[in-house]
Amino acid sequence: MLAGAQVAGVAAAAPAVPPQPIPLHQPHEVKDMAPPTKTQIARRIAELQPTRSAMAAAMSSYFQQHTRKIAEIDGVREANKKARADGRKTVPMPAPLPPFGVAATVGLGKSHGVMPIAEAAHAMGLPIVVLVPNHKLAQEHAERLAHLGAVVYQGRRAPAASKPNGPPVDPGPHACYRLVQVSMAGDQNQRPAQGLCSKCPNGMAAVLQYVTRDEMRRQRAEQFFKVNGIDSGAVPPCQFLYKGLPDQLAAPILVAPVQAFSEAMAMWREVDLETGFLIREAQRLVIVDEHADMSAEIEVGAGDIKVWRNRVDGLAERLGRQIEFLQGKNAPTQAETEELEQARAMRALAPEIDATFRDLASKIAGDIPLGTDADHIINLQKKVTKAGGSLAGTAAWEKIGYLRDEDDFFIPLRALSTLARNLAAGSTRQEKSALFAYETSPVIEWARDHGSVMFLDATMSQSMRRFIEAKGGTIHDATADQNMRVTRITGRLYSRGDVKKADYPMKAKARMEEIRDLITPKMDKPAAIITHKAYLKYSQEAHQADDAADVAAMDFEDGTGVAIGWFGRHDRGLDAWGGRHLALVGMPLLSKESIAGAYACTRAAMVDCDIPMPEWDQVMDKDKPDADGPPMPVMPDVRAWLIDEYAQGVAQAVGRNRAVNHPRGCKPLQVHLWGGLQ
Repeated sequence: MLAGAQVAGVAAAAPAVPPQPIPLHQPHEVKDMAPPTKTQIARRIAELQPTRSAMAAAMSSYFQQHTRKIAEIDGVREANKKARADGRKTVPMPAPLPPFGVAATVGLGKSHGVMPIAEAAHAMGLPIVVLVPNHKLAQEHAERLAHLGAVVYQGRRAPAASKPNGPPVDPGPHACYRLVQVSMAGDQNQRPAQGLCSKCPNGMAAVLQYVTRDEMRRQRAEQFFKVNGIDSGAVPPCQFLYKGLPDQLAAPILVAPVQAFSEAMAMWREVDLETGFLIREAQRLVIVDEHADMSAEIEVGAGDIKVWRNRVDGLAERLGRQIEFLQGKNAPTQAETEELEQARAMRALAPEIDATFRDLASKIAGDIPLGTDADHIINLQKKVTKAGGSLAGTAAWEKIGYLRDEDDFFIPLRALSTLARNLAAGSTRQEKSALFAYETSPVIEWARDHGSVMFLDATMSQSMRRFIEAKGGTIHDATADQNMRVTRITGRLYSRGDVKKADYPMKAKARMEEIRDLITPKMDKPAAIITHKAYLKYSQEAHQADDAADVAAMDFEDGTGVAIGWFGRHDRGLDAWGGRHLALVGMPLLSKESIAGAYACTRAAMVDCDIPMPEWDQVMDKDKPDADGPPMPVMPDVRAWLIDEYAQGVAQAVGRNRAVNHPRGCKPLQVHLWGGLQ
């Protein structure tokens, strides 16, 4: 727990974080490869140390800026609190600290640079959160920060089950009894904690068990069980929301997958669990280690609109009953009067909502441009919000409902607010009987609106650079030479191909035989290969098995002595192939539709952050791939964006050899690029 004085503000400037030396990556001892000598290792450490020290100093400087900004914010917050108590005017909160970026050569040690920042934050009682792509990397960070009490965020889990005829067991602090429904809610762009958990019998049972001092919450829970005819004593209480989640969010140093990030993670809060009252709070320094998606795509189909229309009909009926009840009040309160006015306004909007959705569904199904219907959606969202029919970006007909008879949930798509915002910005996309809208990722929104976010990325995209700089931030480039020789072999793309075709397994076997018999023998050893997962998976007779690709990889290595992996798993974050010679066979190449979706995702986030980015005309330079390469966008801006995306992938994959740490006196590591962009 943070000390009260430390949370309230930082009185003194933060001590400088000393640029600590980062240990040189030690190549694995592999047969037929002479390891570097101690002299070579020492020389390479000395060569890299200035670059690493400069990177550490830049990260330290940003941490010190953060501590000063938090002290400033806390000071203003405290002054405003006193001003309100005295009836005086408050002053505006300070502008947030702009985001900061570190672009470092793969293997240079940016992740290790987090430790001295965490140690300094821990010494001062300041909270931080480190965000990473997956739990594996989260665990690696947590192990390095274990001496500081770092906690790895864990999501909901199935309850621990007792053995047959055995005594009851503790379900565990992360126990959730509705994992399938929570997953479905996420797929429908719902926020489970707000939408599903608030109507979940297990959540209501937890309120009755763990909340003792908030009588209104207890009354709502009791009413839920009464209305639905459920015995609350027979329902196991949710553990995650009342045990697992609060314990994790209370940790001063938290490490989490970036997908789990929310405002609750960004602000360290001490809350009374029983009443929900805030005791203390402090803004965390957010450190994003590795690439973070800028937005997420939401697909809206005619079927989703049909569900909305059906629920609007039911909503109108409920509003009629609500209006009749409120009109029967002899002496309504101010709150009841306002509720009546909002109910009337929403019921009056019902015909317009239905007509707008009818036209929208028709145009989506027929792939007809929305035209003026875009303006209708934008204006409708404003009217619904004004009438109280949309709360926290969720319209009344988008709310999750509990189905008593099925003991399940009705989970519609949540999209109107996002759709209206995208239509206003001109960032939607329409094709193949679907309308696509985009939600800016929470960490990008937080960096934009609240600052104090440090982005660490070995292959930082041009879009991320533009975002950081447009918000007033800076980027520290930490680059170093790499002892490797790259050779490109052109003439064939080695694309993944269409796995749905009947003859794909035969082609996959042929590709794997080619890699084994023609490509592998040309490589210096020790070596590793990265290719398409589909090649490995479908080369197996039992290719439908979940572990088919893993089995193929083990068989390949057993037969050739060369490790093999695939794009999407082994090309980012893997630190097991340092010092090996590499071959990339093919590369992930996007179809026109995939390019359109990926570009629209990035563009929507940029536009949402007031950074202009042109709409793509979807014109390609050719229809099909040929010996010169795959089809590419003609539009210069989009072509440059796509090349940058491809370049990031190649640089990350090549970086698995950690050539930056390979001493100069050793033979250069060989990298063979087979196919891909020509």
